[in-house]
Amino acid sequence: MSWRSLRESRFFRILLVIIILFTVVFLALWIIFDLLKNSELSILFTPSDAEITVNGQHSSNGIYRMYPGMVTVEIKKDGFEPQQFNIELKSHEVSQIYGYLKPNDGSFEVFKASGRDYNILKLVANDEEALAFIDKNEKQNRIIDFLPAFSSVEEIPYATVEATDGTDSEQCLAEFCLRLTATNVDKDKAYNAMKQYFEIRGYNLDNYKVIYE
Repeated sequence: MSWRSLRESRFFRILLVIIILFTVVFLALWIIFDLLKNSELSILFTPSDAEITVNGQHSSNGIYRMYPGMVTVEIKKDGFEPQQFNIELKSHEVSQIYGYLKPNDGSFEVFKASGRDYNILKLVANDEEALAFIDKNEKQNRIIDFLPAFSSVEEIPYATVEATDGTDSEQCLAEFCLRLTATNVDKDKAYNAMKQYFEIRGYNLDNYKVIYE
């Protein structure tokens, strides 16, 4: 083997050793820094398409491994009141940020446009206003299962009452209405007959907007 070949052989062996050492050091540092990411941040907010940033970096609903320390989470969307959270992430702990953005117009109906957003709202709502909206909407959803409903009126022959969804009526100014159609009976007796019908099934007709046609 020539002196030149020997030198080149040593050079490549040294280069190979350096590359191996560099790779080992890099992997060791990567493992160490990865192990330091021992905090978790869980985010669940609705609307689900709201813009979420963590320390200025784009994020979304989900669970993230992060380094311990202070983080700033900002959540915003046009038409809603923005929210900001400053929390300290601690080692080996899960920090949770959950809730909803309140619509600027105060109407929660916007959450019904998306089944995903409405389901998240049901999970995260913890204030009286949101819970009241959910309770009212769930009752409306359940009562629809009984429609159309028919009831006779006691002591009045051939008197009947029919209850249907009257939301499409010009008389309905709410998000959901019950339409009562009475035959051979006045409104008060028709209402009482249908109220009794729904009470047997666990619903109070006084909780709903009722129109007569």
